[in-house]
Amino acid sequence: MGDSKSQIVSIYPGDEVVTYQTRVALENRNVYGAVFCPPATPKGLCLIRFTLNSDISREELDKVLEVCKEIREEVGLSDWSSSQHLVTKKKLLKGETSRVKEIIVINNRNALLHR
Repeated sequence: MGDSKSQIVSIYPGDEVVTYQTRVALENRNVYGAVFCPPATPKGLCLIRFTLNSDISREELDKVLEVCKEIREEVGLSDWSSSQHLVTKKKLLKGETSRVKEIIVINNRNALLHR
C-alpha cells in the first residue's frame, strides 16, 4: 500500500462513483475504511483511509492486503490516477524519463481540470 510511514494508509480511487464501488467491494469482504469525498477533499478526488494500530494482527493485515488484490479488477485499480502515478514513479526510478515526462504533463493537466 505504498511507502507510508504513518498509521493511516489511504487509497485513492478517484471520483465518487469509483470510490463508492470500492467501498462496497471492500465492505462485502469485511474490510472497512473511512471514506472522504468533496467538500472534504478536492473535486474529483476521493479517498478511503485505513487506520492501523498495534492491536492489528499480521493475519488481519494480510487479509486486508489479500482483499485489495481480490478487488483489483472489480474496481479497475490499474485505471486509478494514483496507480498511474505509482507507475510513473517506478519508471522514474528506472530512468525511463522521456515517456515519464509526457505522462507527468498529462497528469498535471488533468489535476488542474479537477480543481
